[in-house]
Amino acid sequence: MLAGPLWAAWAWLTATATAVPTAALLPYLAVATVFYSLAELIHASTSNALAAEAAPEPVRGSYLAAFQYSFTVATLVVPGAFGVLFALRPELPWLIAGALAGADSALMAPLAARLPAAVHGAT
Repeated sequence: MLAGPLWAAWAWLTATATAVPTAALLPYLAVATVFYSLAELIHASTSNALAAEAAPEPVRGSYLAAFQYSFTVATLVVPGAFGVLFALRPELPWLIAGALAGADSALMAPLAARLPAAVHGAT
């Protein structure tokens, strides 16, 4: 839930980069990259552990496979979607990515109550 707002901030900063004066663009994008990096550090370390702990033992392998396939599908679909959105408006892919990251974080809060007690500390 913490990574989503950081990714949303990164996406908003990236979407608005075209309005930044050229002289300030490099530090501006460096700050945006810090937001992305922090989100990735938070998400990567906890999401795999959370997926493993939340899955019922008898079907843990299937849960983890579905979890990993979600990233595979995104890796296949997103570049094409990004290209289409970018062709419409250059900032559009970033704004949609930010909105999805924010919505994802908001939707995770109600799901936290359904997780096993052992993983509540990870959310």
